[in-house]
Amino acid sequence: MPMRMKAALFFLLLLGWPGLRVDAQNTDAEVKGSQALRRSLGDPASWRIAVADAKTLNPNKIESATKAPETRAAAETEMISIDRVNNILRCTLAKSSNDEETYWFSGNLIFEKRAGSPSYFVIPPNSEIRPPVDFSQSDFPELHWIANLFSSGTKTVNGILCYIFIEPRMVAGDPPTAKLALQTPTGAHPTRIAYIDIANARPVLLVEGGQAREYSYPTPPQSIEIPAGAKDAGEKYTAWFKKTFPPQSRP
Repeated sequence: MPMRMKAALFFLLLLGWPGLRVDAQNTDAEVKGSQALRRSLGDPASWRIAVADAKTLNPNKIESATKAPETRAAAETEMISIDRVNNILRCTLAKSSNDEETYWFSGNLIFEKRAGSPSYFVIPPNSEIRPPVDFSQSDFPELHWIANLFSSGTKTVNGILCYIFIEPRMVAGDPPTAKLALQTPTGAHPTRIAYIDIANARPVLLVEGGQAREYSYPTPPQSIEIPAGAKDAGEKYTAWFKKTFPPQSRP
């Protein structure tokens, strides 16, 4: 090995090779924290997310840190129901106004059905119109921020031992030195707190501003059928796309 390469390798080893360095100060919970959340529940799977005002929660369920100023009122959506069977995912949003929106994700198409409308809408890939929940990267896109950096020990929630993750934020009036405090959740204001079941890596509770989301996991259905109206809309869209963009003209 050339002397210059040996010197460079020795320098890297002194600094700690990227991706191989181990911080001895990390607690056991922090080490496991980076793998605490299951990004996918597999197939079949079902999960429900009850959305409510955080004030309705038992104070013993959540950390006192969540008493930071609320950033928004409780969401209009009260329940999100998700089922996935044989690569077909159905998501229903039940609103406080008794309205519902249902989305079916199949292949590269998304079908939408709104309460009170007899029609089904097709959302094609790469469309600027997107459903309110996107499952393309994770079953829990609202928890995409969870990382080892935000691990903050453990706590029992609803009788379940959970990892705690706290995402900090800067607020008006923070001194410039507060930027350094953002490296640890104990030195900054919380913007959202997540509780992840240690036993199975499933979310249990998410508190964000004035909103709380409680998760449950019922038995998945045996099958999910895309409604005939949605299939018909999908066939019409596919026929239009093939006619408008023949293979030789597609990028």
